[in-house]
This record gives sequence, C-alpha cells and structure tokens, in this order.
Amino acid sequence: MFDKNDLESWISAVAKKLERECSVYMIGGGAMSFRGLKTATKDVDLIATDKKEFEALDNAILSAGFARATDLEDEFYLTALSVYEKGDSRIDVFLNEVGKMLKFSSNMKKRASLFKEYDKLKIFLASNEDIFL
Repeated sequence: MFDKNDLESWISAVAKKLERECSVYMIGGGAMSFRGLKTATKDVDLIATDKKEFEALDNAILSAGFARATDLEDEFYLTALSVYEKGDSRIDVFLNEVGKMLKFSSNMKKRASLFKEYDKLKIFLASNEDIFL
C-alpha cells in the first residue's frame, strides 16, 4: 500500500536513478491520493507516452529496489509494459493504452496537470474526469 508519503518517497528514489528527463502521467488511486481524494492506494498506475522514456523509467524503478513481477494472471496486466513489486506495493506502467480499455489521448494529456518535478522526473496527474473513465 502507498499513502501520500510513500508515493513521494518512491518517486523521489526513482527520479534520482533516472539517466534522462522523463514525463509520466499518473492515473487511478495514486493521482487521487495526491489530490487528497483517497488516503492510500494498493498500486500506482503510470502511463508513459514514449518508449525511450519508458526504458529509462524501467531502469530507474529497478535500480530503486523494485522487482519486475512475473506471476500475473489477470488479463488486464497483459497490456502493461511492466509491473513492479516491492513488498505489498505495486507499480504498473503502461504505454499510451491501459487495459485495452483506455487510450491516453492527446486531449487527456492536455487536461492533465503537472503535479511536481522530482529531479529529472515530471509527474502529471490525469484529470478527475479521465481517472473516472
């Protein structure tokens, strides 16, 4: 589980490991936690919109102590580029499409707001309306 402090902590740790600048879009419970709409979330869902940024993020997440999950049975996770675990916490990273149900469009990017910059990592929060979708 991630509460707001846990989210800040792991994002800072990952950002310090990045070798290049990256921007990611947070949807779901993580974004809701940062907005104060939820106290904690069991996982963090991130959308990368560029393959090279995903590769840099992948290396940084692994360097920050998360392990790539390999035992995934739910079909939803088949669309994730990677799923990471550390203890009871999980990070799901998608590339432009989430669960074959949601394409992260250019309009969704425009509606997202920059939450914070951590070293080389910019975290954008999807709009509440897009999270609801």
